[in-house]
Amino acid sequence: MLKIGESYLIFPPLPIGNKITLISGQNGVGKSNLLSLIASGSGIPRPKNFNSTIKNFQPDFDNFFIIDEKEDYKNYSIILEYISMDTSDRVFSSFYKDLRTKNDTRSKRGVRIIPTTTNYNNNYATKSSAQAYANQYLHIGNDARVPIPTLFLSISRLYPLGEGKTDTKRLRSKSRDIYLKYQEWYNFVLPNSIEINDAPTMLEIDKNTTSNKSYYLPIINTTPLSQSVGQDNLNCIISALINFYELSFN
Repeated sequence: MLKIGESYLIFPPLPIGNKITLISGQNGVGKSNLLSLIASGSGIPRPKNFNSTIKNFQPDFDNFFIIDEKEDYKNYSIILEYISMDTSDRVFSSFYKDLRTKNDTRSKRGVRIIPTTTNYNNNYATKSSAQAYANQYLHIGNDARVPIPTLFLSISRLYPLGEGKTDTKRLRSKSRDIYLKYQEWYNFVLPNSIEINDAPTMLEIDKNTTSNKSYYLPIINTTPLSQSVGQDNLNCIISALINFYELSFN
């Protein structure tokens, strides 16, 4: 939904699948923008003492895209619907976040997206009632994100390793379960690529083109910085999944 003045342009709802949702379209139609906007409504700070390649689990739209001050951004609005369950009586309830804009160019943050709790579908008596629900059951303020760990892997993950300054660092030992999970997922896509020994060496790769880093386990006959773009891209995706996997035990 896009709000213009006092009227609304209603677009068909975009349902999100329980596990995976595919969005396809021609170049330049806004697929990446849409995904980043969806990611802007939720997130959590990275837990303290959580050793990961992820800077945080709450991506900001303005870290990836720019809303020009000359645009009619004050009338931009996208509504996100979240369905929550009251664990006490297992009742499902919907609430909404309005992705409104805020001009913070004076603080050099540009035009930002703020997820404000709203009563869009009038399923609460008032907007205050909707905000009170979010505060009571999710413990979040009116402009806070829904506390769901969220990542947005931008196109920067596809930059070739040799295109900029790339650093590698040996990581402290992780549990064998992490190594095996990484190997399982990587070899599922590219079979027989990674062997696991009793003391595998896991590296951290920093391409300096994105705020997030990636894990690396030795690929047979391939050194860390001689990977193909496809192999490196797979590393970035699996690294994100590994971070969620580790977070589930935190």
